[in-house]
Amino acid sequence: MDWEGDTLLLIILFCKTPTAVLTCMSSPVSVCLCPLPENEAVTTEASSTMAPEPPTKPRLGELAVTDATSDSLHLSWTVPEGQFDHFLVQYKNGDGQPKAVRVPGYEEGVTVSGLQPDHKYKMNLYGFHGGQRVGPVSVIGMTGEWMVEAPGQGQCEDLPLSVDG
Repeated sequence: MDWEGDTLLLIILFCKTPTAVLTCMSSPVSVCLCPLPENEAVTTEASSTMAPEPPTKPRLGELAVTDATSDSLHLSWTVPEGQFDHFLVQYKNGDGQPKAVRVPGYEEGVTVSGLQPDHKYKMNLYGFHGGQRVGPVSVIGMTGEWMVEAPGQGQCEDLPLSVDG
């Protein structure tokens, strides 16, 4: 397309003279051509009319709290499509001040430390790719030990946590 929105046609000329005159609309245009040596063959290949596929835009999947201690939360997330340059986990500390943790794009989790005990935190995860922000996905976690009530005992005991992918 030209600057006026008209469709242009590209014509390739193979000739023995180094100069050709093309007429484009009503104005002649001189074009200098470099002729090929006589012993070289000229081949042309039709280009595909299909546009190349754009790169896959990365997508954030699920965010989960996969472990907790009295002063930390471990977050894990999925990226079902594409890849991010980096991630940013944002939350507010116990005083209500915003905090952020930057995570490299190849990671799929992070431990956020220095939190207050027995406190709820809303964690927001953003992904960044090519200067564009994706997200957030959010999860609420509470600091404290992972406790599960033992059946029939009426008391709590620490049990190991396993996450099956």
